[in-house]
Amino acid sequence: MLEHPLVWRGRDWRDAHWHSTASGFAELDQLLPGNGWPLGCTIEVLSNLPGSGEVQLFKSALHQQAQQQGWITWLTPPCLPYIPSWQAEGMRAEQHLLLRPKPDDWLWTAQQLLRSGCCTALLAWHNKLDTQAMRKLQLAAQGQNTLFVLFRPSHQQQQSSLAPLRLKLEAQGNTLRLHVLKRPRGWPGQIVDIPRQVPHG
Repeated sequence: MLEHPLVWRGRDWRDAHWHSTASGFAELDQLLPGNGWPLGCTIEVLSNLPGSGEVQLFKSALHQQAQQQGWITWLTPPCLPYIPSWQAEGMRAEQHLLLRPKPDDWLWTAQQLLRSGCCTALLAWHNKLDTQAMRKLQLAAQGQNTLFVLFRPSHQQQQSSLAPLRLKLEAQGNTLRLHVLKRPRGWPGQIVDIPRQVPHG
């Protein structure tokens, strides 16, 4: 049977050669495809506490991605990124792009950013996306060299997701507890504890 080249299939990720960037956390890297955050796919992070330090998980990866040409794009973040703190660590202010499109334009904006290849990283927040929207985002991200992280509320865990990597984040005092809900090339269910720092996001 002929298959359309734009149709996403689960086995594509089982057989894919993973391009990744190190997370900066050795225990976490061991669980991730390619021993790091995968590029060119959707990384879904579920949390009920926006601004609790979720961006910290990607701090090291963002620094690595910033070495390439392209935007570090923030799409409707719950808190304004504190750019001086990123500058103090060597990232250029002009490399950051903050976008707050109208709700009806959010999905289109995210798709265009991913397809264009203009972003070396896209950090996006959305409270409710259906399965069709998730599929569109995954197709737009596929094949790019973009670190694409989608932050969603924890209650969306009950909804099926086409994100190849799906994580749940809980803030517990000085610790960020990361539950692996779904990952390619491996069983889910692992838990990784990461020391919590003052969030940069």
